Amino acid sequence: MKRAQSSITPLAHRVEDAAGMVGVSTSMIWKLIREGKLRSSKIGRATVIPHGDLVALIGGSAVDAPPQT
Repeated sequence: MKRAQSSITPLAHRVEDAAGMVGVSTSMIWKLIREGKLRSSKIGRATVIPHGDLVALIGGSAVDAPPQT
C-alpha cells in the first residue's frame, strides 16, 4: 500500500535533511550551528533545526515558515 504524501511542513529537520533542503553540505550546517548562525535542538540523539530558521537563512519570507512556539 502506498502512503499518501503529507502537505504538512515539519517543524524541524535533521541536519542531513536541512543540508539537502538548503543545498549545502552537512559540514556547512554544523559550522553555522557552531557559529550561532543557525539554532538547533537535541531531541534524543537527533539534532534538529527549526524549519523557520532554515527559511530565514536563505532569505525566505516569514510567511513560508510555520509559527514558532
